[in-house]
Amino acid sequence: MSVIKEDLAPPPNLSPAVRHEITEGNPAAIEQPPIENLTPAQWAYMRLAQAIVAFEQKLDAEHEVGFHLVQFGGGQVFHAENLGYWAPDLLIFFGKNGLGDPIQLIQHVTQLNVLLVAAKKAEAEGAPRRIGFDILQDARKVAEGKTASAEPIS
Repeated sequence: MSVIKEDLAPPPNLSPAVRHEITEGNPAAIEQPPIENLTPAQWAYMRLAQAIVAFEQKLDAEHEVGFHLVQFGGGQVFHAENLGYWAPDLLIFFGKNGLGDPIQLIQHVTQLNVLLVAAKKAEAEGAPRRIGFDILQDARKVAEGKTASAEPIS
């Protein structure tokens, strides 16, 4: 079952491999063109939310999504807590570094370069943190013009 709805579909100019990974083999989910009246940040936010959900579905119970930021010396991985945007052109990544300190990355959409990685759970006990569904729910609201949130998920 695909988590991608037609109103949040990625653009139709994807390679077959990306098409399959993001839509779980459901090509009908990607025929919708970009939603009009969205800023570049909102459109990038929606597509990244879809990619995070698809990635999280492949993780085991010992891992959660992390962001690997390759543009910082040697690369840096942090535990993902949320993703937001600041229209018209900024994405904001919320998370914690390896020491557990809160961090935020503010990234321009033209500089977007994030590697989703399987990171060991930040908390040894309990279920792994899954942020994709919450982000996708917010992205649906964005598509409907109901929110412009970039606040951490509590």
